[in-house]
Amino acid sequence: MSITGKFEKGDKAIIIGGVVDSTGITETSVTVCMVVEVGEADLLVKLDRASAPLRIVSKATCIPIRTSPAQLSHSQTLQPSLGDMVYYCGKISWRDEKETTCVGTVYEIKFRDGAPVTATIHTGSDMIGLPYSELLVLQKSLTL
Repeated sequence: MSITGKFEKGDKAIIIGGVVDSTGITETSVTVCMVVEVGEADLLVKLDRASAPLRIVSKATCIPIRTSPAQLSHSQTLQPSLGDMVYYCGKISWRDEKETTCVGTVYEIKFRDGAPVTATIHTGSDMIGLPYSELLVLQKSLTL
């Protein structure tokens, strides 16, 4: 598998690592670095750890990171609306030992001081109140 891209001096990049055993990749890790110099098949990089020495890594295990001011200043998450299909993963009550995951449709949104606070989700035959800010929009409603 090749994950290479075009690298330039001064770029930030991600180095992919992990653990491989007889069954395949059992664990994956990533390290952020800065490209110091670009070779034909390798990169000389400075790891984000302050005391780390320069290191030579294969381009095949790296992904360049490129972003623009416009991307950062205009990145907003999708806000749930009535009828949207949403996903939740977390503890509904502080007493819960395990996280709850559920998928449902937004039935009601409660506002406090002008901002959405909770949403009631219709999932299966249940109605569950969840923190509005922790809902991932899976699909926007086409009707409302």
